[in-house]
Amino acid sequence: MPEAPPTQITIPEVAGQNAEIVRKKLETLGLTDVSLASATPKYSVVLLASNWTVVSIEPAPGTVVNSGDPVVVKATKE
Repeated sequence: MPEAPPTQITIPEVAGQNAEIVRKKLETLGLTDVSLASATPKYSVVLLASNWTVVSIEPAPGTVVNSGDPVVVKATKE
C-alpha cells in the first residue's frame, strides 16, 4: 500500500500569542515536529509554555510545509 502524501500546512501568524496556545494550535493543524525556543537570553529552555509569549516562528508565516517538517516557535518571558 503506498504511503499517503504528506499533508501540506500553511504556517499561521502567531507572534504576540501565548506559547502554549500556539503549540496546541500548530499540533491541531497537523504539525508533528513543533519545538519551542527561548528568545530571552537569561532563559535557555522554555518551561511551562503558558508563561511565554511568541515573538516569531520558523519557517515564516505563510510558508507551506509538510506535516512532519520541523517548526520552531521562538518565545520570550518577562
